[in-house]
Amino acid sequence: MTTTEIPDLVARALALGWSVIPCRSDKRPCLPWKEFQSRSPTLDEVQSWQSEYNPSAWAVITGTVSGVVVLDFDGETGERSRTRLGLSPHVKTGSGGSHVYIDHPGWDTPTVNGQSRLTLGEQFPGLDVRGDGGYAIFCGRNESGSYQWVREMHPDPLDAIPSNLRSLLGLLQPPGGGGHRSQNSTNNQPNISDRVAADVLIRCALEKARTGRNDAGFWLAVQLRDNGYSRAEAEEVLLEFASRVSPLNSKGHDEPYTRRESMASVEQAYQHSPREPWTKSRPRVAVKSPIATVQSQHTEQPSEGLLSHNSLFSHPRDWPTPLAEQAYHGLAGEFVRMVEPHSESDPAALLTQFLAAVGNVIGRGPHFVAEADEHHLSLYVTLVGRTAKGRKGSSLSHVRRVLKGVGANWEHERVMSGLASGEGLIWSVRDPVYGLVRDKKTGEFTEQITDMGIDDKRLLVVESEFARTLQVCSREGNTLSAVMREAFDGRSLRILTKNNPATASDAHVSIIAHITQDELLRTLNQTEMANGFCNRFLWVCTERSKLLPDGGLIESVDFGPFTVQLNQAILFAKSVGEIRRDEQARTIWHKEYARLSDGLPGLLGAITSRAEALVMRLACLYAVLDQSAVIHPDHLSAALAVWQYCESSARFIFGDSLGDLTADTILQALRTKADGMPRTEISGLFSGHKKRADIDRALAVLAEHGLVGSQSVKTAGAPATVWFAL
Repeated sequence: MTTTEIPDLVARALALGWSVIPCRSDKRPCLPWKEFQSRSPTLDEVQSWQSEYNPSAWAVITGTVSGVVVLDFDGETGERSRTRLGLSPHVKTGSGGSHVYIDHPGWDTPTVNGQSRLTLGEQFPGLDVRGDGGYAIFCGRNESGSYQWVREMHPDPLDAIPSNLRSLLGLLQPPGGGGHRSQNSTNNQPNISDRVAADVLIRCALEKARTGRNDAGFWLAVQLRDNGYSRAEAEEVLLEFASRVSPLNSKGHDEPYTRRESMASVEQAYQHSPREPWTKSRPRVAVKSPIATVQSQHTEQPSEGLLSHNSLFSHPRDWPTPLAEQAYHGLAGEFVRMVEPHSESDPAALLTQFLAAVGNVIGRGPHFVAEADEHHLSLYVTLVGRTAKGRKGSSLSHVRRVLKGVGANWEHERVMSGLASGEGLIWSVRDPVYGLVRDKKTGEFTEQITDMGIDDKRLLVVESEFARTLQVCSREGNTLSAVMREAFDGRSLRILTKNNPATASDAHVSIIAHITQDELLRTLNQTEMANGFCNRFLWVCTERSKLLPDGGLIESVDFGPFTVQLNQAILFAKSVGEIRRDEQARTIWHKEYARLSDGLPGLLGAITSRAEALVMRLACLYAVLDQSAVIHPDHLSAALAVWQYCESSARFIFGDSLGDLTADTILQALRTKADGMPRTEISGLFSGHKKRADIDRALAVLAEHGLVGSQSVKTAGAPATVWFAL
């Protein structure tokens, strides 16, 4: 480790928004840390601490600043208390104890030593609580030993803690009794102008319904209840949701979501008292917008329970929900199940890279036809990690190890890296090159083959540093982006220059790329976002799935029978030509086609606009791996599940950016201004370098997508228009 390279766990903690500090082996902080009880350090600060102190351990400052409370179970006594409480540890400590991370409740939660608080020590021996004003070691070593994470760095919800312990720690309700509201009480119900617009909640529920309609319906009913909607209003909203949700169940089968199911969700939700809406927002200002249901002429008081459209729908930043079970169909799923227990790799990384690599091994034979175009089984996959340690490379190593057993020559000769130019890519799959050769005796010129070309037109390009490739694509005059797009489409490749006569026909090019989110957003330019380069890729969010300090036992796995099946499937696939859907799959496809082809707004829509083609390529791969030349419902359902994860990944990576620099700049500024910005202040963002028409156009685009709204405000002179982020 270099002097400034911080541990991976520290980088992940920063990404989660935790405030961290370096500590010595005696657990004491290396520096004064009061300042960091109210703010998280920057990456530069953390790197400088690593260089200056070379700390033995790192601690998270618990409480409001990091949004976590840590239950510290010390030694065997504490472990007995933890077991009695039925809690699973996040961290195993060097002293034989453990830490359990829970969500901070939103009000001051004291740090408590069980020995100094008699009741806590009597009821739960060995338990200390690290709340506001405390800290807990989460990474490194102290004098007792090392700290090891045994599950993901996501705190448990408060309701995972038994109520007797929550009551003892003051986690049931804030001081003063402001806890759950009575269903019959009207004093604490949200004002009708404060509650979230029903259409906003419906749109979010429709997003959630892609992984489960009943769960989404119940979620919607609970949100309506908690936002002060009457039961009759909730029933009306649920009926609207039922009319708009997909008729396909989570397995891709035709099973409409019924009125009875929607009413059951309302019945279940309204049996319980309302809670405070679960997402807080900035002070609320009523605005005019396509989704607003209430308008007001005055600024209202802050609403602590308001679930804002900004945080709920327009600005999603939640890590994608794990791949649905349907994605693990057939040999691809079997491969993941064999490798995953012995690897820290993300299952999504294992699955998508396996499909891309197998599609390249198979070659150009199998295809489906859309209008006049043939689509072969080549995939472009980009794994995007939060940090450089998302175990992207190790996941590919597992794929390559297995494929050596079915295509040793392919793995050795047709897997390359180092994309630098379109000409270089063409040269790797070139046809024979002809040139004029002068006869030394007669002096006459005749056309002859000067290079025999490449017989095997399969090529898997692996770019572990995809940022370099994106930088190359952005250089003026570089042809790489254009050739990569043509290769994906299966067209003949050529560069119309005198000095590069090489061409490539029937090339079968696949790409697997690795990059971090920060690198991607820093190096991807607007041209590549808009010209069809990005929408040819499957974007896959990946992170370390688990911690295996001693490694897995992959050498104990017998891949022999699997390799035999895979080899048989590949041999079958090479004999296949056109692939079609059966009647059941065609019915599902017709119902899904409109959703896939309608697209999404803004930059996300541009990046996911080849959904239909990518889903069909995936479905064909699942089919031939089952040794079928026909796509059945299971194959299409698996492909749709993979696409759903990739679409969610793209949403996480690119957010709600519109790909319009002017509009995105305005939106970013508005989100920092709870009181909104008048038109003159918006113009000032560009220091006079943007025309009024350009700013008006950008505001219109933002309003069209439901991201901003405006309000007329009285002033000493003429009324002014103030714009707000929604």
